Amino acid sequence: MSNLPTPIRLPDRWPHAVVFDMDGLMFDSERVDREIWQAIATRRGHEFPDVLHDSLVGRSQADSDELLGTHFGPEFPLAEWRAEVGAQWHQRVCSEGLPHKPGLLELLNFLDLVAMPTAVATSTARAKALLCLGPLAQRFKALAFGNEVSHAKPAPDLYLLAAARLGVERGECLALEDSPAGLAAAQAAGMTAILVPDLIVPTIAPPFVCRSLGDITEWLRRIRNKRLHDERWGKHEYNDSDTPP
Repeated sequence: MSNLPTPIRLPDRWPHAVVFDMDGLMFDSERVDREIWQAIATRRGHEFPDVLHDSLVGRSQADSDELLGTHFGPEFPLAEWRAEVGAQWHQRVCSEGLPHKPGLLELLNFLDLVAMPTAVATSTARAKALLCLGPLAQRFKALAFGNEVSHAKPAPDLYLLAAARLGVERGECLALEDSPAGLAAAQAAGMTAILVPDLIVPTIAPPFVCRSLGDITEWLRRIRNKRLHDERWGKHEYNDSDTPP
């Protein structure tokens, strides 16, 4: 990806749990979604610019429908389009699956190694999200879906629900996001949040940002290795609640 915020900035504290967004963070699904919407629009004689699709990223279907209605006008056959998009999406996921974002499995394997509790907090509704996650759903201790909360991202509801289901204080959770709406939601929930940009590259870099999930694995590995090294040589007295196993 070009034009990424630099330099990479990551926190220096070991988290007690990691909460993942799904679309655009775990899976390269936003591009699939954009391709489907734009193909349907072209066939129906409409334009569906990238900037319109980008405005929908990270938002609930209800919020997205409002934005689409505003863009296309009151005569826009939204329900008809939604049905066609949904059918094509289901067929695509069932036949091909969704491509993983670089570094996803490596990060999940590392978090398993250090016994880190993990959760998913996605604006996508339960049925569709479980279809996207497939067998990966079993790797998370908790799941929170867009149709389970009253307010979608950028409200904090999804992240608060994920923390509650994990049984971890929200301030001890690390949230991983790809969209500005999701980042705002995690921050509003009181979590430390790292942005891993996907389709939308922010003009102003947030406090913590990196290029890929692989960067997060390396960052956590460095924290863990430093702790183990310092313990071996008696360089530091660690508080168990803030340090890796």
